[in-house]
Amino acid sequence: MSTSSLPRLPLLLIAAALLACSGDDLGPRVPAEVAVTPAAPLVPVGGTLQLTATVLDATGAEMPGEAVTFRSSDATVLTVNGAGLLTSVGSTGSSTITAASGAISAEIEAEAVLPPSAIVVLPRALDLDTGEDATLSFTVTDQNAAPIHDPAVVIEGSNASVMRVETGAAGEGSVLVTGLDAGTATVTLTVGALAAQVPVTVAQHPASAAIAPSSLVFPSVTGAQQATAALLDRTGDAMDAPAGFTWASSDEAVAVVDPTGLVTPVAPGSAVITATTDTFPARLGVFIGTPPAGELLARLPFASARGLAVTHDGHYFVTGADRYAFGALPDFALSPAQVLDGQLPDVDVNAGAAAAYVLRQSGGSGPAVFMAGLDDGAPATSSPLSSGLPTAIAVSPDNTRLLIGRADGFEARAMPIWGTLGVTTVGAIDKVTHHPTRPFFYASGAGGVFEIEATSGLLTRRFRAGAVSHAVGPDGTRLYTINPEDGIGVWDLDTGARGPRLGAVGGTDLVVSPDGRFLYVIFGSDQVPDGSRLYIVDRASGALLREVVLGGLARRIEMSGDGTAVITNEAGWVDFVH
Repeated sequence: MSTSSLPRLPLLLIAAALLACSGDDLGPRVPAEVAVTPAAPLVPVGGTLQLTATVLDATGAEMPGEAVTFRSSDATVLTVNGAGLLTSVGSTGSSTITAASGAISAEIEAEAVLPPSAIVVLPRALDLDTGEDATLSFTVTDQNAAPIHDPAVVIEGSNASVMRVETGAAGEGSVLVTGLDAGTATVTLTVGALAAQVPVTVAQHPASAAIAPSSLVFPSVTGAQQATAALLDRTGDAMDAPAGFTWASSDEAVAVVDPTGLVTPVAPGSAVITATTDTFPARLGVFIGTPPAGELLARLPFASARGLAVTHDGHYFVTGADRYAFGALPDFALSPAQVLDGQLPDVDVNAGAAAAYVLRQSGGSGPAVFMAGLDDGAPATSSPLSSGLPTAIAVSPDNTRLLIGRADGFEARAMPIWGTLGVTTVGAIDKVTHHPTRPFFYASGAGGVFEIEATSGLLTRRFRAGAVSHAVGPDGTRLYTINPEDGIGVWDLDTGARGPRLGAVGGTDLVVSPDGRFLYVIFGSDQVPDGSRLYIVDRASGALLREVVLGGLARRIEMSGDGTAVITNEAGWVDFVH
């Protein structure tokens, strides 16, 4: 029988019944939980605090009108009345408060504490630049100077157009204040009747000067180029320089500058243009002449190319993840790879280019140094490294000492017996080299650049440069340091004095050209568009002369005596640039 033959009235009654069942009336609601706030109340000694208890059903919905009773486990410390008002009746202490509704209940731990006696805020005043952040730290203490945990502090700012106030953005017990616009304001912290105020002044504060462009390159002694100077505040924003700028050239026989910053070349060479306002100087490197071409001569495939050594006469040795190979200029060709089980982070070649020292970081029987001949590349001898994670290696010019950089410092070893001269813990080391003429090694890492006496293996000096890499000039008088954030640092190795930074180029490794005129800096990163870069910088002025896109992740750069730069790239190749 079809449904159309059913009586119409019963169908309507069924539909009406279904609609009624689909509403909220699912029968009587049953209390399932009692929620009490605050969950960990602190009551000042002699004071009161109101509790709120809410009865919830199984769905978490409130059930208004349900009766709740309160009970204190220790009425000599805290009492609670039927409305949930906590009262401190004794000295400090704690009591368990029970809130019950029928058969269900909840317990919280309440504590009677000494009342706040002081609010300590540091610093006591803030002087900010627009856009600058600062953190206020505060502590609320009782009459015994003991900190009060989780005090109910109300924090307010008086002028929202001058500053922004964020509570807890820098952690518990902190206030983050950001300067927005010039003016004055006040941060007020209140606990009960106690209040502390911190005056805030927002204004631009001169911090440095800058020149644009950062480098000038004149191919010939013709034309002139305009430079512009700016006074910067602490956040790097330009601000008025009421005193104006005074312009000067370090060598007017090479380049001159007029009072407006117009630079005119005079003769081939290098000069530094300085613009000064008040006590803030800015430097501009000027180069007049033909810079190195920066031409990519060849690119050879080599898996995970990383470690590198290049001799003055053009022998080059490359290491990768588990292999090494070598070659000699003017040829751009690598020998068949020799495979060693493990990671090979670095290599160095001895002064006579007769042998290479390959560093194994892990794998096989553990960390070790392998000595390989440059005739067939086969490893002849090896020496295990007993402890530490090796990262870099250098051999002294007289072939009697090795310096091994480690994840925790450096280790000096004597050859040919391979005996250790001791380990010095200075933090992670990224690169080690030897001085071209003096008996010293240099090791760079986050802790700076360390000078080590080769014969004894003892630390003699520390240059606080924060460098990931370094290079010593061919005449042995200058130490150059580099890291990704800053420009090139310059140190006088005779006096230990630090000179002005060269330009604004950051990087991960660098080398000095054989004639000492140019610095070749690589910025190794595969996280920027087009990957790694090579920068060619004029050593005398810091002027940026060339930028060459390398791609991939450039790791090391070394240079032969004819000025050919060899660059390993962990993306899988070796570049040759002139």
